[in-house]
Amino acid sequence: MKTLQTTNPQSVHIVKLIKVTERIGDGTPNDPVQFVDYYYTLDGEKVATSYNVQPEDV
Repeated sequence: MKTLQTTNPQSVHIVKLIKVTERIGDGTPNDPVQFVDYYYTLDGEKVATSYNVQPEDV
């Protein structure tokens, strides 16, 4: 816990989720390959989606 205290976290949560990573896109400039993470509860309810966006894409 001392390590967490020195990093000044904004919040800390313990969660149990299922993470599914999917590759999307066909690799063209108009549709680049990306990785998308989907998060589900242990009951199978989708709770979040996270796209792998790089700084150069913004």
